[in-house]
Amino acid sequence: MGCGPEGRYVLIRTIVRGIVLNLRYIRLNQTSWETASFAAKRRRKEARSMPEGYCVKERKKVEIKDPQQVTMKNGRPAIQGTCPDCGTKIFKIGKLS
Repeated sequence: MGCGPEGRYVLIRTIVRGIVLNLRYIRLNQTSWETASFAAKRRRKEARSMPEGYCVKERKKVEIKDPQQVTMKNGRPAIQGTCPDCGTKIFKIGKLS
């Protein structure tokens, strides 16, 4: 009384069809919370006056003191500065905005 090969094929086809329909539904209806979260991230990024970097000595994110735009050997932009608390050099890959 087992399920034959035809039954397995129908079951797999039904599961795949359901997954594809769910993905299409998600893709069509993603305007609500996703665009709001991207807009919030953009606003937070614009609100920051000083760039942030990770201080290895203090093990926390800090605002980079005296940030300078530098270019690495491979041509990518980076930000170099110091930690305002301990004075350790901080280096972050990315443009100074």
